[in-house]
Amino acid sequence: MSTILIVEDDEQNHILMDSLLQSMGHKAIHAHTGQEGLELADAHHPDLILLDLRLPIRNGWEVASILKNDDQLGHIPIVAVSVQVDASDIQRAREAGCDEFIEKPFKIQLMRDCINYFVG
Repeated sequence: MSTILIVEDDEQNHILMDSLLQSMGHKAIHAHTGQEGLELADAHHPDLILLDLRLPIRNGWEVASILKNDDQLGHIPIVAVSVQVDASDIQRAREAGCDEFIEKPFKIQLMRDCINYFVG
């Protein structure tokens, strides 16, 4: 069982992602702000991070950059999951350190395939 950190400020998306992860046999940890996501990543060292880009306190681009530049956490794959994106958002996410990008609303099978790719 892998531990996956969901950093998402929308409660409905938390519920949907949590349900998907449980059905796949993974454990979910939840953060509602970018700062909380950084703190939980440091405390739990998850196997994967699902990261909204538009977050309160610290946005997802900043969170990804901080995590990827951390010696203890930089190896953790990050999947940006965001709505209303354009090519510049995707490029910025990749430059910040995101390993993959999924647009919301996401297709369940696409999310499942992405999770399986990173944590099996």
